[in-house]
Amino acid sequence: MGWGSPAHDLDLNVLAPNGELVATSAEGTSTGEAVTLSNPPAGIWRVQRKGFLNVATQYTGTAEVDRRVQRP
Repeated sequence: MGWGSPAHDLDLNVLAPNGELVATSAEGTSTGEAVTLSNPPAGIWRVQRKGFLNVATQYTGTAEVDRRVQRP
């Protein structure tokens, strides 16, 4: 997830299919946040972007999958 100004502080959370918080990135004054998940289980995941002490901010985000798990 990225944005243009280090003055904006956005945090990134990733929640597993069971709702458990499994990854977070909160770098403070930066222009981006990223997480890496090793061997995650199949399912529907949720990603949260949270503003921290900033005004409304535009941002971009991407997700990359390096392996697809087939359903039984």
